[in-house]
Amino acid sequence: MTRKTVDTLIIDLDNTIFDWFAVWFASFEPVYNELLRVTGRPAADIEADIRRVHQARRTSEYSFLLEEIDALADLRATGDIRDSFSDAIDLSRRGRDLNLSLYPSVFRCLWELKKKGTKIVAYTESMGFYSAYRLKRFGLDGVIDVMFSPQDHDLPAGVSVENLRRLPDEFYELQVTEMRHTPPGELKPNPTVLLDILKTVGAR
Repeated sequence: MTRKTVDTLIIDLDNTIFDWFAVWFASFEPVYNELLRVTGRPAADIEADIRRVHQARRTSEYSFLLEEIDALADLRATGDIRDSFSDAIDLSRRGRDLNLSLYPSVFRCLWELKKKGTKIVAYTESMGFYSAYRLKRFGLDGVIDVMFSPQDHDLPAGVSVENLRRLPDEFYELQVTEMRHTPPGELKPNPTVLLDILKTVGAR
């Protein structure tokens, strides 16, 4: 019996090739703890405030929580909120990066498939900016041929990406992997989106 050749692999990313929750928690906890300390408000109130922002922005990965959470409205009026939270932000970034690692054997497995000519496609519900950053850190820019993700959220009023980035744009952006977006509001499991991805990449 002739073995069927698989020419395209479509994979999920979060909690499939790496521990997304560990990365998220390590990034979120320092900011959350500092919110509790600075505001002096009950945890339940702060969590309700956070939930409102996350629901409005359609993601629990939101880099501008400090700019939008109601609990900090008075503090924001007195100056740059990121200066006030600079230590927590540094801890958040360090925690994120320390936990950004692929599950064992993932890179080797994907690289072996790539060498055999298999097209590798990622389909994730994490927004483009966060997913692209992770692919770069994992060394998968170019190993994965195409990544499908939701479009990024809008920036809060008065916030400039240029002022926030500490490194050149190419550090954050994929150089080889092609970025494409899934339709707004579409969530997994969704056979229509998956079939559209198959059609887009020319697979059956």
